[in-house]
Amino acid sequence: MGLVLGGGLALIPGLFLLGFALGLWRVPALLDDNLRLPTLALLGLLPASVALGVWAWGERDLGAFAPSTPWAGIVMAATWVMLVLALMATPLRRALALAFAPLGRMALTNYLGATVILLLLTPAAGTWPLAFTTVLVMLLGQWLFSLLWLTYLGQGPCERVWRLVRWGRMKS
Repeated sequence: MGLVLGGGLALIPGLFLLGFALGLWRVPALLDDNLRLPTLALLGLLPASVALGVWAWGERDLGAFAPSTPWAGIVMAATWVMLVLALMATPLRRALALAFAPLGRMALTNYLGATVILLLLTPAAGTWPLAFTTVLVMLLGQWLFSLLWLTYLGQGPCERVWRLVRWGRMKS
């Protein structure tokens, strides 16, 4: 429904429901148990990503309001996820786990932090190279922050608050 409505905030409820359903159906475990599935998914997602990317590039003057934007975003995100999962079947698995584990364990903190940082920096990041550099530096900074924080405190600050609100206690 969010795709039909043009993306943006309309996508969020559907993505929450999709994530919930995938968890209930144990899709993450299924993908981890059968690492050929992501590779097969890539066979369909890669051409779709290229086609949607070309469509989005043709509408780049419309910015985030282009009809292609939500479609390209969703399919390209799925492509990246499947690519990482496919790479998990290679000797790169250990390196990928080391790279993504700190970011994943502090996902809520990193997401909220990135939102604040990008809201503050958006007016300054007017060109594509500057925006890309900003995101890359922010991602590396979050990775380092997450790694150091988890080394000493074991759980992110927002994750601690969430656990306290949800369970009435901190991590034991």
